[in-house]
Amino acid sequence: MPMSVTDVIARLRAQGNSVKRYSEEYENPQPLAASVVVALKLPTGESVPADLSEWLQYDASWFPVLEDDNESFRARPLREVLETWLDDMRDSDDEDVEEELEELEELVGDDVLGYWLKSLPDPALADVHTVELPHPLTDQEPLLMLEPGRESLRVLGCHKRIEFWWKYQSFAAYLAHSLGFEDPA
Repeated sequence: MPMSVTDVIARLRAQGNSVKRYSEEYENPQPLAASVVVALKLPTGESVPADLSEWLQYDASWFPVLEDDNESFRARPLREVLETWLDDMRDSDDEDVEEELEELEELVGDDVLGYWLKSLPDPALADVHTVELPHPLTDQEPLLMLEPGRESLRVLGCHKRIEFWWKYQSFAAYLAHSLGFEDPA
């Protein structure tokens, strides 16, 4: 059975709230008060799903899911995230990024944004608010999708800014894999 957020937190606590993964160390969780988490709403106005709520009450510092005021999500519609990716790639002076963009344009043509939007598992995801999650030492970019009506938020994966798929069917699966406790299912 896959790990739940409760399982991940229990394992972290058993390890002294610390784990080393990809030459980076996760340590010193900084929880949000339950009253802050309860007041927090998704961009849709809905309450935060239980698994994310539980995690934020354990640690709100590991990845920047919330704005600095801890009152709103650091989220934008996926379409805006993808537009920013493309702008950043076009403005980059990094030869590797320039080469990546050239290869992408050779593969899909000039309308990279249009290609990305057509490549989503569901076209409606373009308008779903998204939080970019950390991806140390990997060419995959995980995106926490703040989909309305979900009991557990899913994480969209993007490989080399070419292919999109549901990488994690739950926030707990993302945590468990990112911390090295489980392989993705």
